[in-house]
Amino acid sequence: MYIPYRETIRGTVTAEGKHKKQSGGHGQFGHVFLEIEPLLTGEPFEFVDAIFGGAVPRQYIPAVEKGVRETLEKGLLAGYPMINVKVTFKRRLLSSCRFF
Repeated sequence: MYIPYRETIRGTVTAEGKHKKQSGGHGQFGHVFLEIEPLLTGEPFEFVDAIFGGAVPRQYIPAVEKGVRETLEKGLLAGYPMINVKVTFKRRLLSSCRFF
């Protein structure tokens, strides 16, 4: 018998993620803040881009969403996919490198 376990959250939390990479020339650095909360609409996942005013170049937003999706597919606690989660991309920190 196969039981499809899933993970979810019950409260709202702010999380941060960092990406650093140096391989000759200009390095890549990204530091983002995400708000993660339960999604009550019955959908498995929702990604909201709350960045405005060009603080993050538009071409980097899909990379942030992709990273979130990959993490939710792997799960956080027991390794089961996460469902009913809303993730809001809130802000990022400035960088002197070329990556945002």
